[in-house]
Amino acid sequence: MAMTHDYLDYLNERVGIAPANSQEELQAAQTISELMARHDVEPRLEEFSAPALAGVIPSALSVAMFVGVLVSGLGVLPLTLIGLMLALVPTVLAVLRLLGREVSLTFGPSAQSQNVVAVHRATGPLVTKGNRTIVVVAHYDSPRENPLVSS
Repeated sequence: MAMTHDYLDYLNERVGIAPANSQEELQAAQTISELMARHDVEPRLEEFSAPALAGVIPSALSVAMFVGVLVSGLGVLPLTLIGLMLALVPTVLAVLRLLGREVSLTFGPSAQSQNVVAVHRATGPLVTKGNRTIVVVAHYDSPRENPLVSS
């Protein structure tokens, strides 16, 4: 376990803040990949894209629901109907999400990111029958500071 602690300290020193879709994230991936390659594993970078503004949508829906409840309580019929719609649509989407029917509401650009995946094959003279391949995945990006996005 002491070696693991040493590696974590090393990575903590070498890998700084690395927001997704940044040059720092790519450099962190390369640093981790190089470290893994030194220890008889086969690292590779697996790239993927994700919506850059995905965390903003639930927050915006919550704000719309709050505004809808406030507006519907004003007592003026047109505003009450508008407020009901503003409150009802996010509520329906939340119920669908709770029931396992995720509605995809993505907009904006997609962000490129990557994870480091390393494979250690069970080979050598000490391998006995039944040993399996070990897969190590490194996910290392730092969240961006955004008041509308929470973890």
